[in-house]
Amino acid sequence: YTGTAPLAIRGLSPGQSEDEVVALLGPPDRRNAAGVVESLQWQRLPDLVATVDTRTRRVTEVLGNRLDAEGVEVVSWGMSEADVRAVLGKPASSKGRYQPSGSGVISLGMKRAGGTLFYRRDGNDVEITLNDDALAYIRMRPAAP
Repeated sequence: YTGTAPLAIRGLSPGQSEDEVVALLGPPDRRNAAGVVESLQWQRLPDLVATVDTRTRRVTEVLGNRLDAEGVEVVSWGMSEADVRAVLGKPASSKGRYQPSGSGVISLGMKRAGGTLFYRRDGNDVEITLNDDALAYIRMRPAAP
């Protein structure tokens, strides 16, 4: 993706107010509070969770399976690692996840079972997790200092 519009997960990104999120998606169907954070979930979008700081009422993390820019899908669930890299470019870093290959009784080595690509875009850290070379979910948080 070479455009200038900021990336978001279904239109949500860290820093937005809870009011902005509700105006965009409607009231959440579910709220789960745990200390100083509360997760907001929508039944019609089962793949979307926004975590809100209960003190500031601002989004601190978004978890979903579709990354977009100005409402246009950029990457989404099921895309291969090669497809994600073709769209977003080389990640800042990556981490593979491996499991034994073979019958389970006799291990013949290790095979890659997935991994995570880490990008830093628009002041956010974006983690794209893949299972068996298919995009499983995306997590977006404010960039770590």
